[in-house]
Amino acid sequence: MEQTEPAISSGNVLPASESGSHIPVQVLAEFITDMGRNCETVDEFDAKLKENGAEMPDYFVRTLLTIIHAILPPKEKSKKDVPEGKKSNFQALAISDSRERVKELERDD
Repeated sequence: MEQTEPAISSGNVLPASESGSHIPVQVLAEFITDMGRNCETVDEFDAKLKENGAEMPDYFVRTLLTIIHAILPPKEKSKKDVPEGKKSNFQALAISDSRERVKELERDD
């Protein structure tokens, strides 16, 4: 069986050969990089690779995810996924001013 080595080409992680697959290398590379970009941890990335039939050594998965995140930072979660009070970097500023909140602040003074 032919060994493949990783290589970087045009911002994508590419295997050195298609290893008999009928999937074009570019399509496979884009699939893997998109999958890596959507994963936050090595364990999550490794699990997704295994779900899709890719058994790779741990060191290679870790290195691959590091390279993917260096080239394409992980996608931020959409605004719908973020709870109401956490939409801002300054969470205290995201507290809405209701009558109850105003009364609470007045009592604290």
